[in-house]
Amino acid sequence: MNRPTVSIVVADQSLRRGRAREDILARVWELIADGGVGAFSIRDAAAVAGVSSGTITYHFASRERLVDEAFAALAERYETIGRVAITSSRSGTRDEASATLVYALHHLWGERTITLAAAELRVHATRSRAARGSAESISGICRSVVGELHRVTDRVGTTPRQAVDLLDVAAIRLAVRHQSADNFRVAIRRHVNSLYVHS
Repeated sequence: MNRPTVSIVVADQSLRRGRAREDILARVWELIADGGVGAFSIRDAAAVAGVSSGTITYHFASRERLVDEAFAALAERYETIGRVAITSSRSGTRDEASATLVYALHHLWGERTITLAAAELRVHATRSRAARGSAESISGICRSVVGELHRVTDRVGTTPRQAVDLLDVAAIRLAVRHQSADNFRVAIRRHVNSLYVHS
């Protein structure tokens, strides 16, 4: 008779732990964006996530594992946005497909913290095999979205790789220049629109 209640309690605890883990990883992106991979400790991560240091070490065996998993979660975020955008672009009219893909690009580069964390990932990838996998995943999904946009619009003149490089460089410069998250979002949207809507 008590078994269902126990199952519900265990499931609820598991869900809370999962959310705590996700929140920690998201807060670690902020630390990485602010100061780089080497500029924070487990204690700093705990402070920004609003948990104890013990909670961090419960979820992550080491600081290195925390960093690697933060980058893996970042890559998963890109993968989700890209996969949904590409799937959605296969239905509807050409204009709808184009709008969907441009909207996805806004979101791939449109958060200052995420853009700076992704830039830091590329630097860290030269030293870490795990980070290299995440960096390659992010680059791959960005090229896939841009490649799909090229296909939909019959765009010629730049390769997806060149376009992604242009967006990356512009996004990083804008992220550094615009301290306000809202200002940055507007700036990156203008930049994406200038590359893919008005040109």
